[in-house]
Amino acid sequence: GTSALPKQSLLEDISRLCNFFGVEGVMTCVLPQVLAFLNDRREWQLRAALCQKLPSICAVIGRSSTEHFVAPCIETALTDSSEKVICSALSCLTVLVKLGLITRVKLLGCGSKNGTTSSGLGLVEKYAFLLIHPSEIIRDEYMSFLASSFRAVGSPDDVVFLLPVIRPFLRYEPSSKQLNTMEGLSSCLLPPISRKKFNSILASVEEPGANKPGASRGEDDRVESVLQLG
Repeated sequence: GTSALPKQSLLEDISRLCNFFGVEGVMTCVLPQVLAFLNDRREWQLRAALCQKLPSICAVIGRSSTEHFVAPCIETALTDSSEKVICSALSCLTVLVKLGLITRVKLLGCGSKNGTTSSGLGLVEKYAFLLIHPSEIIRDEYMSFLASSFRAVGSPDDVVFLLPVIRPFLRYEPSSKQLNTMEGLSSCLLPPISRKKFNSILASVEEPGANKPGASRGEDDRVESVLQLG
């Protein structure tokens, strides 16, 4: 709609704005404004465009602020009603991993450091169920994120911490070479579930607040429900 045009124009020029305002200006003026765009439920294009532009902002504000302020918003986009927004959010995460703006603990969860509970799930494990999502584009975007995470974590931690969380979605154990590419990962995957089954799972485990940052029980239930299919 026309109400979204000024916001989209702002996003188009976001890199120049960030350079102009600097870190402090971005944190106080730019970031709060643009993150609010995710609340615009009428304009999926705006929400998707924001995800595409977030890496430019994150490159200015650094890793700590990215994880504290931006990552929870990206997770909100990963449960968006529009699959195109979910794809943009996954693509955003992939870029952030490649830029070194997502820490190992954020990717792997607290268990990679000092033991964990369900609230300490890393991004890879929390959204691993997307590997058998009915949408091929979403599966591909998650695999791109996953391959980047394997490369970022490196050996031997990739096999120790990352491989076990995706193993339930694999037909067979991949080689270390397969872990680092979308093509290699794709060849090992279980077939995707039908859209009807996937929607049924979502309906059965959704609860108010389940998808808010920090409320990971809904994600645990969703993954468990997916794995019980078959």
